[in-house]
Formats: sequence, structure tokens, C-alpha cells
Amino acid sequence: MKKILNLIIACVLLASCNTTTYFYQLVDIASDDINDNQSSNKDFDVYFDFWGDGGSTTYQIHNKGEKTMYIKYDECQLIINGQIQDLYDNSEYTNSNSTSIKRGKSVSKSASGAISGIGILSGLVEAYSRSASTSASVSKENTNSSSRTYSDKKIYVLPPNSSRDIYGPDLQSYVFSDCDLVEYPSIKKSALDNGFSYTNENSPLNFRVFITYAFNEQFSDKKTYSITGYVNRVSNWNPSAFITNERYKECDKGMYQTKEVIEWRSPSRYYVSYKKTK
Repeated sequence: MKKILNLIIACVLLASCNTTTYFYQLVDIASDDINDNQSSNKDFDVYFDFWGDGGSTTYQIHNKGEKTMYIKYDECQLIINGQIQDLYDNSEYTNSNSTSIKRGKSVSKSASGAISGIGILSGLVEAYSRSASTSASVSKENTNSSSRTYSDKKIYVLPPNSSRDIYGPDLQSYVFSDCDLVEYPSIKKSALDNGFSYTNENSPLNFRVFITYAFNEQFSDKKTYSITGYVNRVSNWNPSAFITNERYKECDKGMYQTKEVIEWRSPSRYYVSYKKTK
């Protein structure tokens, strides 16, 4: 029994010694349709910022014309490596809440006593006793419930000279791997030059943003706009090289403080974090 207990303790100690370190894969995006993080046609401008863990595909669309634009959200898609990712979700969701309040109070009071004295009016000796009791109770119950069912809008209205965010899923949920790509690089080996470059033809990830819109609610003049892009470079990074500390002063006053910064941040880049347990 003692040997088994010692074995369990040893396993717990070994498990507690394991530490998890996050490495980072830096991903660069190229596109013939996006210049300075903006894609445009005669009707609107589209702005991208892919930066984030997994690559954000949320974009902002700005109606630069003088007519109200209608975006057919259920026909807007993100297409990754030929697979359609619908942005519109026609599921119905119910949000409900219920509140019940009960209050109660009971009070009782009693008193008894004996008083003897001379009855002024009757002239007789009068002895008597008095008792009194009082009780009160209050009970109140209030129940309030509500429910709400909602789903995505099929059509977004975009007035002239206004903007709206169109939300999308992440581009990448896994790490690109290659036998010649160091999975857990040292600080010295963490560099853009130690990564791999791709063309549009051999890229591991191609994507297309598909937008459907019109200038009337009946969509009789329905139009589409397509924006394409691809991953053109990946590189793996040691966390100490990917995230660095920078000293600064708030308003040029007080003590120096430090903050974490990522030198490689760019709207045309994103990263994927992955774990190394040791």
C-alpha cells in the first residue's frame, strides 16, 4: 500500500512539473484585390484587418454613394480552399428569464397584567386582568417571465456614407507543417527568412470573400463582388522572439512601465498559437 501511495505522489509531482509554452506561426496574406488593406468598386469600399489568432475575416463595408444599399446577407459567403462558409445563420434562438419574489412577515405580541384599585364610579373594589395579542403577516409573490426569439437578418440596410461590420469565421484553426519547417524554433532561428513562401498556385490556403448587394429591397438589380487572397508565407516563432517587452512612460510622467508588443503586427498578417508541453 505504501509503495502504491508513493507512486501516486511521484506521478502528481511529475505532472505538476510540466509547463506549457505557446509558440506562434506567423502567416502573411497576399491579394491582387486588396491594396493597403482596402478593396473597392464604384459602389463601396471594403476594409480588412486579418490580425488575430486564427486570422479574422470580419470586414467593414462602406457605402460611398448617395443611394441606400441593401446587402443580401444570406448570400454573402467566405470560401476557403473551395469550401463555402455561410455567414448567415437562419437558426432561431430563444432568450428567456424569470424572476420570482416572495416576502413574508409575521408579528405577535401579548401582554397580561392584574391591576387592583378603587372604582371611582362604582365605589367597589375592582380587580381585573388584561391580555392582548396582535399578529400580522404579509405575503407577496411576484413572478415575471419573458422570452425572445431572434435570428440573423437576411438583409442589411446601408444608408449613404455609412459603414457596417460583416462578421466572419477565422481563416485557420491549425498549424501548417513541413519537414523542413522547424516546429519549435529557438530565438535565434525565429525570423521571417526561416519560413516558407508560396504562390497563388501552391498556397496551402486560398480564400474568397463573396458579397451580394443591390440598391432596392426587391434586389431586381442584384450585384456581386468577389475578393480573393491567399497565404503567401508562413514562419514559426519562439514566444520570446515573437512577443517583446517595451518600456514606456504614460504622458511622459512617472515611472517607466513595460508592455508586451508584437513587432510583426500588420492588418495583412495573422498568427496561430500552438502549445509545447515540457
